[in-house]
Amino acid sequence: LGIAVTPDAVWIALRHGREEDAVAGSVVRVDPLTNQVVAVVPLGSSTDGGGPTRIAASVSGVWVGIPSSRSVVRIDPGTNAVVATIPGLTCGEGELGADDSGGVWVADCDAVRRIAGLRLGSI
Repeated sequence: LGIAVTPDAVWIALRHGREEDAVAGSVVRVDPLTNQVVAVVPLGSSTDGGGPTRIAASVSGVWVGIPSSRSVVRIDPGTNAVVATIPGLTCGEGELGADDSGGVWVADCDAVRRIAGLRLGSI
């Protein structure tokens, strides 16, 4: 349900995956030069809330909204691992946007929120 592009990767949020590609609730990293999957980052999924839906990339990392945990996670593109989880969203299904200062904007169900310094705030 989401895709983000960086100079060296295409990041895809797989709310519903296929066993041969990646399990549901994963983020897949694709090398744009070879079109090959180079990493799968499992984030979890559930039938009631679902796995990752929206994704954004910035200088501070790859950010992914996860409705089942009502959170946003940050993936370090250097390690392809989750390095931070920011809880507290109302639903976690809205669009994400990242700015060059390291801030991340989340369209949550009841507010627009900004993540700055790994803290969630509302505007």
